[in-house]
Amino acid sequence: MINTTHLTLRRYALRLTQKQVSEMVGVTTDHICRIERGKMVPKTKTLVALCRVLKTEPNKVITGWAE
Repeated sequence: MINTTHLTLRRYALRLTQKQVSEMVGVTTDHICRIERGKMVPKTKTLVALCRVLKTEPNKVITGWAE
């Protein structure tokens, strides 16, 4: 499960638009929009790129894993 709220809040905190994030990650703006709305689970490569761009750790984005 992806913590879409965390992704969106990080993007807002960095004052980035979905278009800017999509260009930095290498996906479409629609792709970022669907991820943020919880309509799509990103591939690992995309998730890692998103975390890098949004300056966050994957463990803050991925939820529901046993600890």
